[in-house]
Amino acid sequence: MNKKLIKTLLISSMIVPSFVLAEEATTTSVTASTTQTSTACIKNANTGRDEAVAKARDAYNLAVKDAQEARKKSMEQASTTEAKKLVANTYKESIKKAQDLRVEARKISDAKFKADGLMCKEVKKAEDKKKVEMKKAEMEKKKAEVKAISEKKKEEVKAVREETKAKIDGVRAENKAKVENVREENKAKIDAARMDAKKKVEEARRTNTVPPTTGTVAQ
Repeated sequence: MNKKLIKTLLISSMIVPSFVLAEEATTTSVTASTTQTSTACIKNANTGRDEAVAKARDAYNLAVKDAQEARKKSMEQASTTEAKKLVANTYKESIKKAQDLRVEARKISDAKFKADGLMCKEVKKAEDKKKVEMKKAEMEKKKAEVKAISEKKKEEVKAVREETKAKIDGVRAENKAKVENVREENKAKIDAARMDAKKKVEEARRTNTVPPTTGTVAQ
């Protein structure tokens, strides 16, 4: 079997696993997002990194297994020492390439995890800001409610005072009117009594039953 064919068999055994290994580091079923809560964001960032590392490890193991199988088949077909040496060297290159891709995949997953962590911090900041704004709004609402209750109490007290004042003023006016009526009645009675007394005096004078109020006093 010629050298070119042996090398082609070994390298071809690494093509699919290598592509898989490179992509698995950034392709996971769980991803962090700004639409999530900060807790869910961090959880998904951790899960995403763990999945990427696990898939990269699985892809590496698959690549090593394929390389070993390819080496075994190539060794069976290698008839010379030089061909066997070529198979061994090609196998080493394949394993190194798989290891390099695994390291690169880990770097990619770590970089993504770091980026996700920064994003989750921004999500947390936004949540904290929203909580502060909500608390402030709630305090403003309570303040407005207390003010409204206070204003209502004031209006109620004012209404009671005005109603009480109106009643007192009404009673005073009624009492004043009664006093005026009594005074008018008494004045009228007094005037009538005076007129009656005056008439009696004049009548008595005309009949000489009453001595005049002026003149000499009897000896």
